[in-house]
Amino acid sequence: MRLILSILLFFSSAVFSNECTLSTHAKILILSNDGDFSRLIKNSDCNDQSVSNFVNFARNARGQIKPALLSKLFPEINFLPNSIEFISLQEALENKSLLPNEASLISASKLNRSSLIGLENDQRLELECRSCPTTGLHNIKISIRDNLGQYLSTEWVKAEVGVPVKALVSNSTQTPTFKAIDPSQLTTKTIISSNPENLVRPSTPVQFFKFSKTINSGEVLQKNHISSIQLVRPGTQARVLIKDGSITINGFAEPLSYGIYDQTIKLKNSKTSKIFWGKVIDNNSVVVEL
Repeated sequence: MRLILSILLFFSSAVFSNECTLSTHAKILILSNDGDFSRLIKNSDCNDQSVSNFVNFARNARGQIKPALLSKLFPEINFLPNSIEFISLQEALENKSLLPNEASLISASKLNRSSLIGLENDQRLELECRSCPTTGLHNIKISIRDNLGQYLSTEWVKAEVGVPVKALVSNSTQTPTFKAIDPSQLTTKTIISSNPENLVRPSTPVQFFKFSKTINSGEVLQKNHISSIQLVRPGTQARVLIKDGSITINGFAEPLSYGIYDQTIKLKNSKTSKIFWGKVIDNNSVVVEL
């Protein structure tokens, strides 16, 4: 008899312990999927696991989540309000044409590091970003107004915007050296970058450069990681390719200065002493376009 009563009491308490109430916002602007979501919950008497499950769901939720779906996903929780709308900052920026094409938010958070902004049913938001739409770091002003347009409050969000680009990633840790870079030390990958102008692109002939700064394995190669190698020098004859339309003539000339890849330098024809200009294209090689 004691055993039966104990079992009945156990299941009875388990049922009642699974019934709880969780209060949140009617509208939730998700700034970033990760980061601080502590302001998602207004009040709750639910256990930690139930709260954690809802927070994890909210990180990736989008659109209007109605009572029927909420009760199916979280049968133990009574939600206040019983319908919740989730809005992503990225979609809100896209709808206002405040992001570059194919751009995405690398990170976004309020000054207090919170990753969301909560609104009530009778509230709406307005976005303003003076430096958008470009990549990089932006300060986004979010104004909260009521349905009549009356101003209520302002939130400031710091966001980093990036675009997909092909970049070079180091296969291993490299330290500064005088040797030319071996292209096999790098792998081409597509990454999301907020400063694509600072990256070394895969089309760059890295064999004409050296590492001038330490780069770690898996790190993206940036322009300040490398420096040019002198490819031509005074006193050493350079091969000259003279191009005139479809015609190419080979010759030799004396460089009058040091030269790095893609640099235009002055040369002298040793036989005629004629001075002309050419662009460095390889070790001891220059091209002259007529």
